[in-house]
Amino acid sequence: MKKIIKALAALFTVSILFSGCFNPVFWNIEKEVPLLSGSVSGTINSILHFGDQADGYVVTSNGSSVYYKQKKVERDGDVPVWKKRGNDTFTSVKFSYDDNKYVGQYIAKLAADNARVYALTFEVKESDKGEVVPKKYHLYYTEDLQASDWTEIADAETYLSADYGAYEIDDARDIYVKAGIFCTNAEVEAERKAYFRTYEKETKKYSYYELGTSLTSVTPVAGDSTEDVTETAMNSVVYHGGSPIFFSGSVAIAGSDRYFFTNSSKVKQIFMKVDDEAEARVIHEAGSKVISMALTNDYFIYGTGNTSSLVVNDGGISHIKMDRIKTEQKVSATDTFVSNADAVMTTSYQVRALLVEDSSKNEADAIIFSGISFKSSGGSIAVSFENKGLWAYYPSRGNWNRE
Repeated sequence: MKKIIKALAALFTVSILFSGCFNPVFWNIEKEVPLLSGSVSGTINSILHFGDQADGYVVTSNGSSVYYKQKKVERDGDVPVWKKRGNDTFTSVKFSYDDNKYVGQYIAKLAADNARVYALTFEVKESDKGEVVPKKYHLYYTEDLQASDWTEIADAETYLSADYGAYEIDDARDIYVKAGIFCTNAEVEAERKAYFRTYEKETKKYSYYELGTSLTSVTPVAGDSTEDVTETAMNSVVYHGGSPIFFSGSVAIAGSDRYFFTNSSKVKQIFMKVDDEAEARVIHEAGSKVISMALTNDYFIYGTGNTSSLVVNDGGISHIKMDRIKTEQKVSATDTFVSNADAVMTTSYQVRALLVEDSSKNEADAIIFSGISFKSSGGSIAVSFENKGLWAYYPSRGNWNRE
């Protein structure tokens, strides 16, 4: 599936343009819940489990840096709990006036298995038309969050070039990225697997590799048997029933006796496959594209937003009681939040990532994270740059707030 990234220069747009935006939605929230200062701001591209299942870490990135916190630790007041990982390997992207060019690398996405965190990054350059475009991609790993270096996976270099087919820039200056990384993001350490997808433009075929200190070729089993994994890009994966299952949709998640996923051609539909049922079925149709999922003991949670266009007011967060999912053939309406979740993550915000630290807990008792963003100048809808970034729900306070 083509993942279109428009206007890369927007990654580096200063927030001055948005500083005068009046935000009535968040003004109302702040009247009831004082908003904290955000310690991890920007466009969140990943929220991952890493390390020990019970006492390990949650890892995230905003494109410029990697942050981590220990599980079970809750933020107390305005004191941040996230640590910024050092980086001696590359800097974040900035323009060097001394060299008259962009230097550094942007972290496009993270993935993790039971031993390593992986980072797909790219350098940028200014095109002959004055636009910021990718220059070179890299794939790194680290085994230690407290360290400050990354190790590059050397055998990935060939697959990450434009000549091979990793990405292309068309005449309209749209950027099509076909290489990518994704992972099962399972709570159980043994079920964490990470994968690298490549595309060869000569054969027009996709290939897949399990990530490690080097690449190991794999042949994915698609959750939809009608999809050819070499013709259609697999973008997500779950570990269920003792093996990985791949999907063309951008998000999937596994529970103990079932898994949920989306399809690249039916982005609003949420599919579910139960162990004792022969086929997967649609259990709910969202109002817009589903781009994130999470599970608690009593709820299925999902986030929406169109990340590849300038469509606004198509985002938000919703949840459905698991009891309804288990008893109703198809759920038409979502359930009402007790917390301020949908007041924070309104339809103006894309909910790009969700993670529950311990899915055995009920939603009210679980630590939950989300990454929210938007595509707008901020002048016509109730969005603010201050709210773009990582948010958290902690049981001790019973509401969502900036992280």
